[in-house]
Amino acid sequence: MRKVPETDMLGNELFLAGELAPSGYYKQIDGSQIVELKHDDLLPACLDGRVTCYTRVPPSVIVKRPVL
Repeated sequence: MRKVPETDMLGNELFLAGELAPSGYYKQIDGSQIVELKHDDLLPACLDGRVTCYTRVPPSVIVKRPVL
């Protein structure tokens, strides 16, 4: 596990795919994917050959789409 967290220019902590992260919502930095971790778990990779980086987002910015 990292000792010093990496942050973006705004001071938000960054997480890499495959890294253990606390429960919560995470947004992919270079994409639109939102991941919800219901418990401490590993963040998923995107499988396109690039390193996937996530930032944590508050639940208030998540828009739940109705299931049709």
